[in-house]
Amino acid sequence: RGGSLEYEEQMQKYVEITRSGAVEVTIEAAETHSQELEIQRSMCNIIWFLTRQSDNIKTVARLGAVVAVLKAMDKFYDDTDLQKAGCSAIKNLAFHTPNKTIIGENSGARILMRTMTSHKHDADIQTLACAAIINVCAFSHENQAVFVKQGAIDRIVE
Repeated sequence: RGGSLEYEEQMQKYVEITRSGAVEVTIEAAETHSQELEIQRSMCNIIWFLTRQSDNIKTVARLGAVVAVLKAMDKFYDDTDLQKAGCSAIKNLAFHTPNKTIIGENSGARILMRTMTSHKHDADIQTLACAAIINVCAFSHENQAVFVKQGAIDRIVE
């Protein structure tokens, strides 16, 4: 899939969408309508989709996506669809090393652990949250220590 022309064209579209200002508009809408679940859910999904293209990750993060996604996940921790999109977005954003620090500094460990606890019977969320935690902790001793203190090992093994 990764090498097909169709796939490459789709990834290029994600770059073009990002360059068009869509991320700025999306994050602004999320900030303006912070109490609106549908807008927060849509924002998380948009960030997730756009960060599937690795060239977008730095740009999307620079525009405030990491904090916006974490705020949405924190506020609407009980919404399954938002948590799935949020975990997916954080998983992708954490591929860029500076974002790991932003995630750590903005309660990412607490938020991801609460997601796992609040949705402990949802296998999809457990899988996505674990993937996000792996990426956030990879090569970050600081985040590893915080996640251990938050009970990540017990939660993941459970």
